[in-house]
Amino acid sequence: MMSTSICCRIVQAFLGVISVLCGCALAQTGSPGPALAALLPQEAEGWRATGADGLYDADSLFTYIDGAAEIYRSFHVKRVAARKYAKAGAPDINADLYDMGDSKDAYGVYHHERRPGAGAGLGQESELLENSVAFWKGRYFVSVMAMDSTPESRQGVIEVARRIDAAIVSKGAIPGLIERLPQKDLMKTETFYFHDSLCLGIHYPLGEGNPFELRGDTEGVVAKYAAAGAAPQETPTVLLWVRYPTAERAQQAGQSVLKSCVAEADGKGTGKTENGRFAAVRTAGREVISIFDAPSREAAEELLLRVPGARTDAGGQPSSCK
Repeated sequence: MMSTSICCRIVQAFLGVISVLCGCALAQTGSPGPALAALLPQEAEGWRATGADGLYDADSLFTYIDGAAEIYRSFHVKRVAARKYAKAGAPDINADLYDMGDSKDAYGVYHHERRPGAGAGLGQESELLENSVAFWKGRYFVSVMAMDSTPESRQGVIEVARRIDAAIVSKGAIPGLIERLPQKDLMKTETFYFHDSLCLGIHYPLGEGNPFELRGDTEGVVAKYAAAGAAPQETPTVLLWVRYPTAERAQQAGQSVLKSCVAEADGKGTGKTENGRFAAVRTAGREVISIFDAPSREAAEELLLRVPGARTDAGGQPSSCK
């Protein structure tokens, strides 16, 4: 018969193995844990990590950034790691690493803000401001900020961000809808990827309701176009393009958009809106492609027909919005 001490050691070893396996499972399923925090450096340019890391998931993120968490949740944030860095006689630096689960959503949350600042040469795209750096790469969105701006802290921010960039291996791809956008006259700083009415409403309000019938499983892009030489005060034309999980949902949404936004549309889905400008709507397979705020009927249809897929539906027949 084994002694009590031997039995205890066996049980402890077994529990240790279970603990390791559970830890690996948590890391693989996207729960907050050491795997994410491991992408953050321990030190850079004399700044050293201080205090416990903040680890959050989609449900607990409100406790860290109350008021802004809904935007990250709209882009399906999975987990977040936040680390504070301190250096004697220098401003603190905060690094926030958001695991968005997919490169499309990392792109989306990065571009939710307009990005007119200079690039920092990090990740897939980056912006360097006076005391902060933001970039996206792979499935991650990264924000590094100093609590005050000095030449020293600016260099510290850049170095922290550079080390995070180096730790992220996958580069990731931009959303397919963004890649397919017509490029002529596109205002690149006025182009936004979204899933639901929360983010769409921030960049292009459509009034009350949800005429595009957006949900978390839809994806879309709102892009603004201004002809070369257009006056700054001139209203840009807007392309609003949404992809749905099924063609049936796209057809239903297309009808909803026509009824709510283009009540006087002709047989092709083009008409004048309440603001006196013109809109055009087409349903093509799983996509609803729409133009708003065009200066004329012809301008609305011209831009719409430059969108890949707007001429025919998934079956190769002319698109219909009847």
